[in-house]
Amino acid sequence: DDEGRVWIGTNDNGLSLCINEKVRNGVDRKVGLPSNSVRSITADAYGYYYIGTSDALQIMELNGGLKMCETISDIVYAHDLSADKSGHVAAVTYAGELFLLQNRKIIRKEISSDHSSIYKCSIFAEKSGQTGKDFPRGILQFFKRRIKHHNITTFRSFIKS
Repeated sequence: DDEGRVWIGTNDNGLSLCINEKVRNGVDRKVGLPSNSVRSITADAYGYYYIGTSDALQIMELNGGLKMCETISDIVYAHDLSADKSGHVAAVTYAGELFLLQNRKIIRKEISSDHSSIYKCSIFAEKSGQTGKDFPRGILQFFKRRIKHHNITTFRSFIKS
């Protein structure tokens, strides 16, 4: 993270936090993590950490130790998380759903209208053209569509900052 800490999500032992090359904190299902299988981690602009587990999205803060803030059970198996400088967080699930959060709440959910495409990952562009294409600022979704056994990848604007 921005403070030089290393966040380690494991497949079956929860989450560990390394500070100065030593494991200082660890959280797992026993202390409130929804699952010991951590799939993704990001931090928002306000210092909250979003932990995507196989059972739910856990929001935590680091204030005298790791503390659980809230669990968002609507977001299951978030394998991709990203955040912007305006406090938005995007979560993409293995089921192909795309969630947009702000102030630790879901503000939008996107599901592909046709079953031939799903959301795979998302990024935030801080300025136009950051991705090598001329897209507006804001969240960009990246999805994969299968047409006649060929994978086609596309960027599409989701929101504008």
